[in-house]
Amino acid sequence: MKRPAVLLLLAFTSSAQPATALALVRVARILASHGRAADTVARTGGEEFTVLLPGSTEHEAFLAAERIRVEVA
Repeated sequence: MKRPAVLLLLAFTSSAQPATALALVRVARILASHGRAADTVARTGGEEFTVLLPGSTEHEAFLAAERIRVEVA
């Protein structure tokens, strides 16, 4: 039986270079703290992150993305 999985592609921007490194560390910590044991978080570019949510429905992924968005904002 196939199980659903969702891939979140997240991109963040910061206007100042020194703040960028600190902001990325903060975002990484937020992503790690919101994840489940089965989730995988990876930094895939300069300011891009990918989150794999195995066993998640589209609605569950939307809720997870919204929680991340609110905390990062």
